[in-house]
Amino acid sequence: MRRLLADGRIRSLLVFAWVPPMFVVVGEALLTPLAAAAHASSAWLGLLMCGMPVGAVLGETLAGSLLGPRGRARLMAPAALWAAVPSLAYAFDPPLWLCVACQVATGLAITYSLGLDRRFLAAVPESLRGSALTLLTAGQMTAQGLAMTVAGAAADVLPVPTVIAAGGVLGVVLLPFVLWQVRLADRSGADAGVPLAGQA
Repeated sequence: MRRLLADGRIRSLLVFAWVPPMFVVVGEALLTPLAAAAHASSAWLGLLMCGMPVGAVLGETLAGSLLGPRGRARLMAPAALWAAVPSLAYAFDPPLWLCVACQVATGLAITYSLGLDRRFLAAVPESLRGSALTLLTAGQMTAQGLAMTVAGAAADVLPVPTVIAAGGVLGVVLLPFVLWQVRLADRSGADAGVPLAGQA
């Protein structure tokens, strides 16, 4: 693990793998209280909860079938930046049908992982790939768990739509910085061979 974290390029890609899912799950973690506050039926709650997975499957299917490796690599950055954007709509206390649409739109951001996986494997020495993938997955699960915990605690004192929208604002501010760190590490390290969005 120390060798992995000592490499700036690998470290930046790990952070890039961990951060976008944090903002994807903020809304998902609060769907039950959101539906309860709207006095929604169980059917509406089911629609809300399946929105993000539907978006993820749709996005990955389209990107995987319509784009080649280079196209998926170029999609990585904009898809990750998109992760927090749909949550901003909750600031306007949207109706449930629009909340479902927001969840679907949020799920589309998961397509960033298609380009990231290849980029990450290209950056990690073959002898360390097993440990690297374990660290990547563990970090993602931990980050999502922390985001859900913080979102739930915040929703105890603030309206649920406000918490989801605040998560979106934080993501819009933080994700470009994380992407900048990836680009900075990529320029200072060895070329991984797979371009990020905007790089030839």
